[in-house]
Amino acid sequence: MASIHSENFDVRPKNAYVNHLTYTSSDESVAVISDSGMIIPHKTGIITVTCSAANGLHDECVVYVGLEAEALIMNTPSLVVGLGEGFDLNSFVVGNGHFAANRFFYSTDESVVDVDYRTGEFTAVGLGKAKVVCKLINGVTAECEVEVKELSPTVRLNVSSVTAGVGETLGFVSYAEDGKAVISKEYYSEDENIAVIGRTNGLMTGVSVGSTRIYCQLQNGFRVYADITVKPAPKTVTLNATKCNIKVGDVIRLKEFFNDGSYNTPYTLEWTSSNKAVSIESRSGYLVTLKAKALGTAVITAKTYNGVTAKCTVTVSGSNIKCVDVSSWQGGNIDFNKLKASGVNYVIIRAGFKTTADNQFVNNYNKARAAGLKIGSYWYMCAENLSEAKAEAQACIKVLGGRKLDLPFYYDVEDPYSLKINSQATLTNMSVAFCDALKAKGYKVGIYSSGSVFAHNNKLNTDLFRQKGYSIWDAEWASSNTVACDVWQYSDNGSVSGIDGNVDMNLIYNLYIED
Repeated sequence: MASIHSENFDVRPKNAYVNHLTYTSSDESVAVISDSGMIIPHKTGIITVTCSAANGLHDECVVYVGLEAEALIMNTPSLVVGLGEGFDLNSFVVGNGHFAANRFFYSTDESVVDVDYRTGEFTAVGLGKAKVVCKLINGVTAECEVEVKELSPTVRLNVSSVTAGVGETLGFVSYAEDGKAVISKEYYSEDENIAVIGRTNGLMTGVSVGSTRIYCQLQNGFRVYADITVKPAPKTVTLNATKCNIKVGDVIRLKEFFNDGSYNTPYTLEWTSSNKAVSIESRSGYLVTLKAKALGTAVITAKTYNGVTAKCTVTVSGSNIKCVDVSSWQGGNIDFNKLKASGVNYVIIRAGFKTTADNQFVNNYNKARAAGLKIGSYWYMCAENLSEAKAEAQACIKVLGGRKLDLPFYYDVEDPYSLKINSQATLTNMSVAFCDALKAKGYKVGIYSSGSVFAHNNKLNTDLFRQKGYSIWDAEWASSNTVACDVWQYSDNGSVSGIDGNVDMNLIYNLYIED
């Protein structure tokens, strides 16, 4: 392969003792061949180079002429090696259709790393750090940072014994002595009828039922062993549940079992969720912890290394995540610590209305943050037209002052007069202008209003908001809500510890709105 612009390439035959060789290109508009066998590229394309001798002997070479390489990467960006060890570095062109036939390697400190300039093979000759650089004739480079430590005479394995199923693959890792390094090592199995292992990568696969040992060997002859037990592969898999009904915020655990006598290590057991409504939070052994994050149904699948599966259908309906929204109407003495202790971990704080700051916003924000609550905020819309909505957005941004929010910032579209005098299109445009101004400052955004305003795109284009990724906060003071939403305000006269008097109560239906 050759690249156009500046790179030539030598195609003379190896070990040729024939005089009077001639070279021809199948397409000289792509590249021509000099009398000495050098390819001189002109444009991208494919040619066949033919070398002919006077006695009729000839040979051909297909040459791809592409764009000159503009980026290069090494086969590894960094290495830690032992003194005296070697390694073969290589480089790869980045970008389809880009080539570089001519490249050379050098060391930034030859007292630490000695490298063959043609092949990239190097030897660690001194303690310290150096970079091995691969450079193209156009100046493009790639680097590998090499650290040379004392050569470790021994290693230890990550495990001393392991059980696997037939056909299961597990990885072994060896560690050098503290402060030392060694990369020249190989892995072996004492009985490859029971288990085989990759010579250089340490990947072991169970072959048949039985016991054996694998070992890692250094060039100095040192060996470290691990006991291997191989059992039959699983034929059946079950879970401790096949159906679950939970609410947003709930945590459940599933456990996997396979048929007696068979085996599947926990490391190769695969857990997946078909819907982000239920997330896989953690796993320990054959136990997985799931959390309901949003409304919906998810199928949780446990899959063994040999493809046997078990499933549990988890349906998430309702929520156990309580949230209050507060403003100056609740006064300045909210006890957010009591609020959190009562089980309310989320609060949405009014930042202001029209172009005026809520006089308790800063106080409420600071106390809620100190108590460890997750915070969202909202602005009560009084705007009567697009210009006033934009002015409200700028006033809101000033009041926020760059404060961090955990939940979205909501534009509260419920003012009776604004709803009365404006069309759906105008109200929607006003809301978008406000939200996009906040979004440009890095905030997640959303719209608050009543179910009747949201429903069927009545006074707001709810479908458009969803398309733009806005969160929907729906106010319906009833036993259930009718609008699909992230937050449902179900009451305006709730009572919670830490707040005197009534307060709006909400349930969060989608925990993904949280940063």
